[in-house]
Amino acid sequence: MRVLHLFSDWRWTGPAEPVVNLCGELQKLGMEVLLACRRPVEG
Repeated sequence: MRVLHLFSDWRWTGPAEPVVNLCGELQKLGMEVLLACRRPVEG
């Protein structure tokens, strides 16, 4: 199974840790996981 997880924030703080943990656990279960996030805000 393939999973595309879209993370709407560009900062790797706060809610990012559970998202990364979830993706890691899904990979351990044998799933192909792609985590995508937006680009940082310029300025």
